[in-house]
Amino acid sequence: MHFVTKQKSNMLEIRIVYIDASQAIFDKICLVSENATVNHALIASGVLEEHPEVATLSFAIFSKPATPDTILKNGDRIE
Repeated sequence: MHFVTKQKSNMLEIRIVYIDASQAIFDKICLVSENATVNHALIASGVLEEHPEVATLSFAIFSKPATPDTILKNGDRIE
């Protein structure tokens, strides 16, 4: 019998959700490295390119206030 062990990844899976004024939904999961910040995830997701206004807004992780420098944990959802 052969067992394959999966190498642990140092990547975090982060979900970014944003709804703009026209009710268009941006909902994307992206991978970022350990110790990544909210800002890193916003850049990696492409939300800032599609919705530049996001850079001027407040952020939250699961409805708890966060800053662009907040360190992320695997499974976080940025709103």
